Amino acid sequence: MKRAEALFQAIQQVLSSPDVPAQAEGEFRQYFANTYYQMGDMYRNAGDRIRDLSKDERLDCYAKSAGAFDAFAALGFYRDASLAYALFAAGKAYAQAEKTDLAVKRFKEAAKEPHGVAPTFAMSNALFVEFPDRADRIAPMEEVLRTFKPDSYTLAFKQRLAFNCLEVNEYDKAVRYFKEIIGTDESEGVNAYNLFNLSVALERAGQKQEAAAVLKEFRTQYPDHDFVKELDRIDALPGSNPPEPKAVASVGIGHYLGRSLVGLAAIVCLLVGVDIRRRWRVRSRTVVDPTP
Repeated sequence: MKRAEALFQAIQQVLSSPDVPAQAEGEFRQYFANTYYQMGDMYRNAGDRIRDLSKDERLDCYAKSAGAFDAFAALGFYRDASLAYALFAAGKAYAQAEKTDLAVKRFKEAAKEPHGVAPTFAMSNALFVEFPDRADRIAPMEEVLRTFKPDSYTLAFKQRLAFNCLEVNEYDKAVRYFKEIIGTDESEGVNAYNLFNLSVALERAGQKQEAAAVLKEFRTQYPDHDFVKELDRIDALPGSNPPEPKAVASVGIGHYLGRSLVGLAAIVCLLVGVDIRRRWRVRSRTVVDPTP
């Protein structure tokens, strides 16, 4: 990193010379901008991967990373990497440096740029930093859905919102958002998790018959899913006495999941589980993949 910093200083000295022609200066500045971007990546990678750093050293790496991305954004040369990605990368680095206000500011600036990061993705990161309490971020997330047009991350954003609602006992909202995203992803794994979570939300919302129907649909559509196997295992426990199929609707999924700690653990694992975000990748020529 010291060699890279020395390179920065050398380029700055060249740029400050009155003898540098305008065309050469432009080329130097483009190279300088790209070097700043690479420097931001380097500092961020150092913070992520060097294990023997102290906390202060790690925070300093992230702060320098954010500063490098800010410097890139300020230079105004975005041929090889978009301004939106630089702002987003700065936001991530500021968040890792525990500079919350600057992180939120950069994420929101990235959301306003027309090219680069999906606006709802940038806003998702902003709100998760700005509102650590899940209950506090639900209303701002709903406002994002009203404010921003649908983009490549909107469905994943709705899923994050649905999970938040489920986790803070906003069950009716969780039901609504899970229903909106059921079947919208090409991955059966994602759809299976969403369908199962819908049954959980319905059960907790007191809609036991519909919950049982959705759970039955889940077991029918995904008979080889790990959660189906777990439900079958719970059914087979001594004393379980599973009801006849026609009576399932009046019992609800609490019968299946409430009889063992393993069943409860299944829900906990589920709430943290696979989601659309992990499938979302920015298809771009830029040098940054902003997937968290």
